[in-house]
Amino acid sequence: GTITSVVPSSGQGGTYVTILGTNLRAHGTTIARVSLNSVQVSQILFQNDTMVTVRAAPAAGPSTGLGSVRLESDTQAVVERADAFEYRTAGVILDINPATGQAGTTVEISGTALCGGGTSVTNVTFLGFPATIVSQTSCVLVRAEAPDIAAPATGSIVLESNTGALVESQPTAWTHQAAGQIVSVSPNAGQAGQLVTIRGERLFGGASSVASVSLAGVGATMVSG
Repeated sequence: GTITSVVPSSGQGGTYVTILGTNLRAHGTTIARVSLNSVQVSQILFQNDTMVTVRAAPAAGPSTGLGSVRLESDTQAVVERADAFEYRTAGVILDINPATGQAGTTVEISGTALCGGGTSVTNVTFLGFPATIVSQTSCVLVRAEAPDIAAPATGSIVLESNTGALVESQPTAWTHQAAGQIVSVSPNAGQAGQLVTIRGERLFGGASSVASVSLAGVGATMVSG
């Protein structure tokens, strides 16, 4: 068998890599193992005799240059191409602000190479739950809205790029708080100028203050809180 191309030829943990060639199974029935620059891939997603799609596993660090791509079939036959894949310096999350909040909290995630060699971040998860991307700037800053998570918990934030590359925070980087709850509104009817008292739990939603209040969709003036 022969490997004719590897696309892309560089990446990091999570990057989807397509390997094209001929007789890639080397007369076997399946490809049992694939390595990129001596690192065994985390997943073999698709395979036939002319194309194999894999997902790169994280490496201990960037490679010193291009290394071989190696396919091993179930017969232990090997198809290999030298100087075909290079591990990039992995992206790093340096700061999460705020580091605690609840559903709807806008969180700034900053770092280096957050796109992991791609051009954009396409998915963000908080503790494994998908979040909404609000904006992103040049692969160094991503703003995301924290998802609704049923119970308070602490865990990591993971960014996935358009190449599949994964950039993960420290394991305890985000603390998800129980959602705030309004318990009572008194009085529950009134007109302009009426003083209204709102009581509840965690009304700041993990922040230091309430920024705005609306009553029946109409903006109100805060007197205290």
